[in-house]
Amino acid sequence: MNPWALLGTICQYKTGATFKWTTLQLDAFIYDAVVLDYQAGKDADCELMTIGKWSSMTGYGIGFPKNSPHVQKVNQLMLQYHQKGDLERLQNFWLTGACIHSSNSQTTSEPLGIENFMSAFFLLGVGIVSL
Repeated sequence: MNPWALLGTICQYKTGATFKWTTLQLDAFIYDAVVLDYQAGKDADCELMTIGKWSSMTGYGIGFPKNSPHVQKVNQLMLQYHQKGDLERLQNFWLTGACIHSSNSQTTSEPLGIENFMSAFFLLGVGIVSL
């Protein structure tokens, strides 16, 4: 894994990363699932992987000017591509990359417990007490 290339991405989205600067070790990076899958797929050493399930699936959109005559045609084409599986095929081709993780590797994570949120509860308590 090239830590310097990944560091550039992490620095753009600092709030989602747990990074040890002294050892250049990435512990976790929380961000949009499509972007994470893309980054994991193009990692030269195939050391990055996404774990767990997507928390939500919102999708993407295409913007058109108001009352555009092209909206209906594009909607029809997108539905056809979705029904035929072309959108999934394009996503797999362009976004997943060459890394294929073995089925023996861990693909899930442990659920978060109360101890993971203690600092948030502590700050909330301090805020309430200081009122």
